[in-house]
Parts: sequence; structure tokens; C-alpha cells
Amino acid sequence: MPIKETKERIIKKIREKYGHDLDKWINYIREQRNLGFLKREHIWMNDPRFIECIYEIVPPDIFNKWLVKFQTWKHMEDYPLEKYLKLLEKIDKSIAMSIEPGDYVTYTNLPKTITVFRGCPKGHFMSTAWSKDKNIATAMGRRYLCEEEDVIYVYSAQINKEDVFFYTDCRGEEEIVLNPYKLKNCNIIKKVKFNPDPRFSF
Repeated sequence: MPIKETKERIIKKIREKYGHDLDKWINYIREQRNLGFLKREHIWMNDPRFIECIYEIVPPDIFNKWLVKFQTWKHMEDYPLEKYLKLLEKIDKSIAMSIEPGDYVTYTNLPKTITVFRGCPKGHFMSTAWSKDKNIATAMGRRYLCEEEDVIYVYSAQINKEDVFFYTDCRGEEEIVLNPYKLKNCNIIKKVKFNPDPRFSF
């Protein structure tokens, strides 16, 4: 990608979509001497709108890998779900799962209907990030526990394999990134209460 041309294409796309709302990103891009900024983690975490613009410029194979490498789906909970799903729908599974050895093999060996789990505050199950391991989902849910959020719930659901965007174990969480609108038989299977001493959480 020619540096100057690519930078201008990104800037043009940002202007088309968001006018002057993202001027800070435009100024940042103009200051860069090369395209290395596209590989920096903070770019993908700070503003989902920027990610959306980047997708339309950067070659899909590169975008697919970056989406997984920077675990972008973890930082888009405040981004409109419908828009994020449109990005995920364009993902090439084999490319997205080529970063971590074994991810694609694990995905291909999954059954046609997969049981998935998610630990979160009550009602917060409409998320793209689930786990195929109940204990991991419970541990992830414990991160929400505090004085104000004193109970979290572990949900179980089924999802058709065709409705899974990709699988990744990049952080040891056995994550199934999916379309939550396609979940079936979603139920609460466990409640975890807050205790100031984590040894006594149950």
C-alpha cells in the first residue's frame, strides 16, 4: 500500500462517514511517516468508528488477522451491535484463526451445534464473546463482581456452528465469537455472589 495514497484514502473515508467528529484521528494519521500506526494496539481499542473506516481501506486478510491479534471484539461493547456484526460477517475464518496454532483445527472439530457459556451481570448476554468452557466463563464473569455489582450470572446457550464467526484461544479463554441473535436455549445455570475476600466467593 503506497503510504501517502493509503493515508489519504483513510482520511477521506473518515470524512465521508463522520465529518469532523474524528479530527483527532485525522491529525494523528497525517503526522505518521509510514503505515506502522495501523499495527499499534491503541488504534484498535480507542475508537470503534475508526476501526470501521480502516476495514474499508485495509486489505481483508490484514484486517482479519489484526481483529484477532488485538482482540478487538473485547473493546466494542459500547459500539452498536448491529454495526459490529456487519464487520464480523465479512471475516474469513481461516485467516482470522491463523494467528494462534491450533485454533482453526479446534474450530473444524467443533460439533454442528455448540454449547457455549458466558459469565456477566444479569441480562448482559447479548454479546459476541462466549466460551466453550463453563469454568472459564465463570472466571471471566467474576471480573464484574464488586460492591455495586454483587451478583453475576453464568449463562448457557446453544449456537449453530455456521453462526460462529471464529474461535480463538489467544488468551486461554477458549472463546467462541458469535452472533448473539442466533443463540438458542439461553438459560442461567449459575449465580456467583460477591464477597470482599475472593476466597469466599461462591
